[in-house]
Amino acid sequence: MKKSTKTAKKETKKSAKTNETLEKNYMSTVKRVALNEKAPSKKSMRLPRTKTQKATDAAKKDDGVARTAEDLVIIDKDTKADGKMSGLDAAAKVLTEAGEPLNTRTMVERAIEKGYWTTNGKTPAATIYAAIIREIAVKGSASRFTKADRGMFKINQ
Repeated sequence: MKKSTKTAKKETKKSAKTNETLEKNYMSTVKRVALNEKAPSKKSMRLPRTKTQKATDAAKKDDGVARTAEDLVIIDKDTKADGKMSGLDAAAKVLTEAGEPLNTRTMVERAIEKGYWTTNGKTPAATIYAAIIREIAVKGSASRFTKADRGMFKINQ
C-alpha cells in the first residue's frame, strides 16, 4: 500500500525539522567547545530545594557545622499558613481521634465535617488513598498509617 503524496511530504518536513534541530544543538556544542566555554553547570540544573534542605543549608552557613533535621526548628507540618491541614495530616488526625480502622471516604467526610481540610477535587477519597499508600511505601514502618484490611487504614502505633 502506497502512502499518499501529502503524507510523504509531511513526513519529509518532520524529518527535516528534526535533523535541523539536532544539527543546531550539535553546532552550539561544537561552538562552545571551540570557544572554550563551559556547559551549563549541574548546580543550575538542580531541582528546587525542600524546606528541610534549605534549613540545613542555612544552618551550615551560620557556623559551618552541619546539623541534622532534628536539630533544626522547622515549621509545623500540621497546619499551613492559612490554618488548614494537608489531606494526609487531616486523615492522620481523624484516625487518631477515631481509634479504629477507617476507609478513606469516611476519613475525608470527617475531616471536611470537622473543618480540618477543604478540597475542590472530584475524588478526594481516591487522592487520600493514593497518598496514604505512597507514604506507607516510602516510609515503611516509620509511616503514620498501616493497612488494617482491604481499603481500611489505622494509625501506626
